[in-house]
Amino acid sequence: MRAFQEDDSILLELFLRLSHPQFDPPLRKLSLRFVRDLLNFVQNLGFENRERFFKTMDANGFLNALEFNCLMKDPETREIAVEALALAVVVSPSGVRKYMLDQSLSSFVQVSIS
Repeated sequence: MRAFQEDDSILLELFLRLSHPQFDPPLRKLSLRFVRDLLNFVQNLGFENRERFFKTMDANGFLNALEFNCLMKDPETREIAVEALALAVVVSPSGVRKYMLDQSLSSFVQVSIS
């Protein structure tokens, strides 16, 4: 965890790729699974470490990348992104809530309605 926080360029690159429409679909799914598994691990950390790591991820475009992938046409990609979003809510409910409130017509709201 510390490595990601000390050199967040890894996270930035990951989330930029996940936000790119031409990212290779199998690599997209693999990357989303990695993010999902990372969040699964992070939820077992103490509160302060969870919050700090979530803020690091959010500062690098994590929620934007999830939002983008929740809107993909491929159902498996959407499913993995929604699973990651559910874990993000467990890790930092206030962080996800703040992001959603900051989005005027958030795609997350549209996804959760449908």
